[in-house]
Amino acid sequence: MLKKSLQNILSSIIGALINLVILIYTSNKLGAEGRGVYTYFITTLALVQLVISIMGNSIMVYMMNKQGSKPILILSTLWAIGISIVSAFVIISIDDFYYNHFWLLFWLNLFQAIFQNTCTYLVYLSAFTKLSIIKIVQPLIVLLLLFSTYLNSPIQFLNYVWMSYFPFVFYFLYVFFNVLNIEKLRSSLWESFKSYFKLGILAQTGNLMQFTSYRFTVWLLVIYVSFSEIGVFGLWLSFYEMILLIAVNIAQVNYSYVAAGKKSMNLKKISLLNFAFIVIACVIFYLIPTNFYEVILGKDFSSLKNLVLISTFGVSSLSVAKIYASFFSAKGFIKYNTVASAVGFIIILSISFPLVRNYGITGAVIANSISYFATTCVTVLIYRYVYKPKERRLLND
Repeated sequence: MLKKSLQNILSSIIGALINLVILIYTSNKLGAEGRGVYTYFITTLALVQLVISIMGNSIMVYMMNKQGSKPILILSTLWAIGISIVSAFVIISIDDFYYNHFWLLFWLNLFQAIFQNTCTYLVYLSAFTKLSIIKIVQPLIVLLLLFSTYLNSPIQFLNYVWMSYFPFVFYFLYVFFNVLNIEKLRSSLWESFKSYFKLGILAQTGNLMQFTSYRFTVWLLVIYVSFSEIGVFGLWLSFYEMILLIAVNIAQVNYSYVAAGKKSMNLKKISLLNFAFIVIACVIFYLIPTNFYEVILGKDFSSLKNLVLISTFGVSSLSVAKIYASFFSAKGFIKYNTVASAVGFIIILSISFPLVRNYGITGAVIANSISYFATTCVTVLIYRYVYKPKERRLLND
């Protein structure tokens, strides 16, 4: 497990560095306003991906261990295609901003879903070498497309993103038809659908509340600030997503083992290490002179370092929540994650309106950070006072 974890961490670091180059390049070419449009678009796509993940993402691994990969791959693929079509029509009908971008919405949602399902299937197989390669190659394709042409709009950048997913569609099709030919159905597709959908709805209810804690403020900022300020906020979101990659990848490795009935890592130890790493990274980021960021990212993003400092404790806490939440998912205790996400959801709805209205993007970062910290506290408390006593009772019986 240690070898696979280190391998996954190394790939996440390489992937983060590539994404950092992409972030710097697009910030300079598009400016804060262009990055703001990109952030708004990506936030809407992330919401669609939540719906697609009702039959995808980490629930796939759990269901494949229960029912085999054949029915789950079939259902996940059909669901992704259907939701990608329906969501594109719904979005263009309710928001004029997207009216001329139907096909961009469709391809981005579908190809991203297929890419995520491919990665999840590799987690199920514990094929972390292949997974590491894929996670490096995808952003590398985006980078090559950026450097091969002149970037002049966020829509062009978004087209490059779906193009970077496209090559992996062929690998997915190879895996898909190989599974269809080799495996036999253990039960009817309808029976698999019912259990998969039921568990997926439960999981995504929690994830939807979690998503609201993470991204709700983007839509709120559209009301109170300019796209330029949303661009700075979006850059902050991209920054913390990059430094969370190590925690996410460790959680992913541990998930694959726990879901398969194997021993878990020491959650307390890896959580504390991740927490310390992110605190140190944020402090170093803040200590670098402002002039450096203005040269690298452009003057529009000079306030980014202050946002990083404000969110240090909240984002560090979030890394802990991700590790424990992944463990609960692997064990099938989705309800624990739902409860923790509900707390974060209630808090973000309660405090984000006054904070964003009065303090703009700084208020949005404060609201998010408080929500992250509260979610983490509830997650750890559930593990300590609900899960552990239950586990001890089962062992004694």
